[in-house]
Amino acid sequence: MELNKIVLVYAYGTTNAGDHSLTLGALRLLESVDSPVEVSVISRYSRHQEPSEATRDIAKKFPNVNTVPSPFAFSRSSVLSRMLEKMHGFLLVSLVLLLPRIALSFLRHNEALMKIADADLVLCNGGNLFYWNRHRKSLPRLIALAFPMMIARRLGKAYAFLPQTMGPFEGKVPEVLFRDLFEQSEFLLFREPISEGHAASIADLDNTRTAVVPDLAFVSTTSSKSGEETDRATTLDAEQNPFIAVTLRASQLGDPEVAKDQSVNESATRRVANYMRDAVLPVAKSHNLDVRVVIQTTNDEEVSRRFADLCEEELGKRVQIITERRPQRLSDLYEDAELLVGMRLHSMIFALRRDTPVMGVYLEHFGPKIEGTLQMFGLDDYSILLTDIDPEEAQQALEDLFQKRSQLRKEVSNKRKEYLRLEAKVLEQALQAV
Repeated sequence: MELNKIVLVYAYGTTNAGDHSLTLGALRLLESVDSPVEVSVISRYSRHQEPSEATRDIAKKFPNVNTVPSPFAFSRSSVLSRMLEKMHGFLLVSLVLLLPRIALSFLRHNEALMKIADADLVLCNGGNLFYWNRHRKSLPRLIALAFPMMIARRLGKAYAFLPQTMGPFEGKVPEVLFRDLFEQSEFLLFREPISEGHAASIADLDNTRTAVVPDLAFVSTTSSKSGEETDRATTLDAEQNPFIAVTLRASQLGDPEVAKDQSVNESATRRVANYMRDAVLPVAKSHNLDVRVVIQTTNDEEVSRRFADLCEEELGKRVQIITERRPQRLSDLYEDAELLVGMRLHSMIFALRRDTPVMGVYLEHFGPKIEGTLQMFGLDDYSILLTDIDPEEAQQALEDLFQKRSQLRKEVSNKRKEYLRLEAKVLEQALQAV
């Protein structure tokens, strides 16, 4: 049988463990299907600008996968260069969408565009990509993200969306941009039911294959705790106390151009650190649990260390801080935890994929991803909106989670296996239809 040529867009960097895990999960999912496929990956970054080892890590884990740079140039070295790059990107998008075949004949040096033109199926990588509301909006960003699927539609190519968090959508802009794109896709997958509702608010999905399936980070390799990827920094020694793992976040959601204020300001850092201390420490002290603070991305450094300092001050002992970017090692760590209190979605997913119960703490501008994911796994009672639930109530929820953790491990395991079977089935059916 002839190989189906699949292009996955976009791959993210390893500076954020959660983002990188989406790409690895997508590639493992494609690797697991029965249909023979030839996979190429388009990076989110220009070749010279990629800030991490993402491409190298993909090549190491998936040697048969070819990775090419973004169709756009992103040096961002100065205000002028950013402005020129946006102008170039606008002209590129306009030309290719208006006269796709003529434009592509003149753009053969653009590897990403050539891969899309040669593809049988273009897959949009999973993530929290498509939204437009009072908290977060950026037209250039949305067009750049949707561009590969727009090209595919103009060329008559099949395209589809791997598990997405979407919305909320406000106003007419999302409907104009996305309605036809969503309705004409081969399939449209969602990470949580809330997002499916958001998409249905701007597009008629009755004739589109849709499903609610797990985040791509759930598509994991087996535990590496006995293998070469595990080290002492992320495993629990027999002589150490049981512990609660904690991830914190005081930053905005998305890329620097999305939100108006991207700085991690002092007020947000103080509020988050104090709230998490008041919610976590009473439970930790009551059950003689250590607290381990995990930093999965650079933006969380300041708030994590502030929280650790507060804990040390109250506990009178050192609180371990772990900086780790590798999804497998993070899963090993969270598997050893009694439970996780997380503000990073993918910290919760790395825990849930090893059946460790989690409590999620979030802010409204993060979107529905944390709330929706916990609903899928029957953990609604442990979904904490920081601005609506006081620390004492969050503490009570955490205590309840601790008491029920053994039973919840079994329930999470059953739901995870069921969702993963559904995800593989949907992808397999779509590949057979292309």
